[in-house]
Amino acid sequence: MPAKIKAKVAVDAMKKAGLNPLEPYKNSTTKWKCECLKCNHIVYPSYASIRSGQGGCINCAGMYVDPDSAEVLFLANDLKPLIKYPGASKPWKSTHTVCGNEVSPTYTNIRRGHSGCKFCTGNFADEGKARNLFIARGLLPLEPYKSALSKWKSIHQECGREVSPKFNSIQQGGSGCQFCAGNKKIEESEAKQLFKSKGLEPLESFPGTNLRWKCRHTKCGRTVFPRYSSIRQGNSGCGYCAGNVIDPEAAANLFRKNGLEPIEDYINSATPWRAIHINCGREVSPNYNSIQQGQSGCGYCAGNVVDLDEARKLFISRGLIPLEPFPGAKKPWLCIHSQCGREVFPKYANVLDGSGGCKECSINYVNPELALEVFRSANLEPLEPYPGAGRGWKSIHTICGNEVSPHWGYVRKYLAGCKYCAGKSVTEKDAFDIVRRKGFSPLEPYPGSQTPWKMIHDKCGLEVSPRLNSLKYALEEGSGCNKCADSTFNYIAPAIIYLITNSALSAHKVGISGATKKRLQQHRRENWETFKTLKLDSGEIAYKIEQEVLEWLKEAFGWTPYLTKTEMPQGGYTETIDASEIDLATIWAKVVELSKAKKIP
Repeated sequence: MPAKIKAKVAVDAMKKAGLNPLEPYKNSTTKWKCECLKCNHIVYPSYASIRSGQGGCINCAGMYVDPDSAEVLFLANDLKPLIKYPGASKPWKSTHTVCGNEVSPTYTNIRRGHSGCKFCTGNFADEGKARNLFIARGLLPLEPYKSALSKWKSIHQECGREVSPKFNSIQQGGSGCQFCAGNKKIEESEAKQLFKSKGLEPLESFPGTNLRWKCRHTKCGRTVFPRYSSIRQGNSGCGYCAGNVIDPEAAANLFRKNGLEPIEDYINSATPWRAIHINCGREVSPNYNSIQQGQSGCGYCAGNVVDLDEARKLFISRGLIPLEPFPGAKKPWLCIHSQCGREVFPKYANVLDGSGGCKECSINYVNPELALEVFRSANLEPLEPYPGAGRGWKSIHTICGNEVSPHWGYVRKYLAGCKYCAGKSVTEKDAFDIVRRKGFSPLEPYPGSQTPWKMIHDKCGLEVSPRLNSLKYALEEGSGCNKCADSTFNYIAPAIIYLITNSALSAHKVGISGATKKRLQQHRRENWETFKTLKLDSGEIAYKIEQEVLEWLKEAFGWTPYLTKTEMPQGGYTETIDASEIDLATIWAKVVELSKAKKIP
């Protein structure tokens, strides 16, 4: 299960991408209010988008459209906006000044060269106008009008034949009669008149309706090659001004703005363009469209593309010796961890982010100097070299002078570690007095407050093994005796111990239930997934293993219940564990170890 992203890691990543967070980090997929340090605009990228290589600022990436610039484009295309600019992909209510009709084209379509007026392009017409146009062209409709793109049964009055032309073909200059039309020739003077009305000055003789005609666009001065049929349908004729064709110099400027230096001529917006990424010096080939949409352009720096030699060098520098060919940045790579000799399966992306690669060593390793500093700050003076995070460290508590052996995880969390000062250690005489007052008769010497202690419950005669701590603070009659306690759990019948996890809550839970597994069904309804279960001879054995696992978590990692009662309506929150602190396999290994120690088959 992936660990939670630490807030500091996320903040550092945003700042590295040129973004200054303006509010606390929530999670990797939530939009995060930031200030772009390059343009000072407020933007809302997610940490996940930055981690995947996106730019984060739509203004700097060229994705943001200024309302004033949008209005200039509309006015240049004979469209007068009637409302405020709604966004690039939303209909913008306007008046087409050529015909006076109200239309609602989008900025994106106008930028691509569409005319914006469905009336003038023939995509829309009311029946009256459509009928008048047909009659003017010598066509007498025989049925009601359907739509501009539907065939309309008519009589061609010149030849008397029945034909079925579409309104848009008649509106674009078609004769409507395939029998009489033949190959109608458009006069050059007529074609020139249409082109000049669109700001296009022909530079050669008219080649025909479906061939490209070399012209100069008077607005921008560029040489373009539109077809007569395209202009007749309402297109502008200049791909540069419409935004369909990118000026090579403008494309190069966008690449340089994003740290990319082109090393070949620009072809078009969709073709890979070889360039050098200034930050890392590698040759990459992003296309213009991907950079314009906010991507970084360098798959190496984004972690999506990996240099095999660099990957191997990185792993070796972290003490990881690869045993197989590189499988990819996001797949486990079989290695030997040279420090401990274990076979491990780290991912390149995780090691690149700073992970050590060996879960076992990352859990148990603590810098001895740091451990000594923390122990001394808790008034504990060690008597031996640091033994590791999973073992007690023999020390003297300088406040009371007693010798104690607290674990690193407990001292780190609570800055305490003396069981005598905490009231956790009692003499054997006090221990016998406590259990006798609770109605029990010990069968063996006092083993310690945390160790099960064999005794007879005087009330029912059952031999039980409660811990002194559980009896000392018990309030209910029968506490400490499985038979007499008020519980729905059967300590005598077979039972299971289970380990479950919930990715949404980032939590694990160890628990016990009867052999019917009804308890697991309750957890499953609350989106918990079962990792492992182990069947045991009795509920008492299951309970003992569960308690010993929790005690181990407390001593080794400073564990306390991770979730609250409201987060687990089905109950059981007191045995929940933070998933970012320890993985499922490590917990289950402890369960198996304890079960074998009790000689459970």
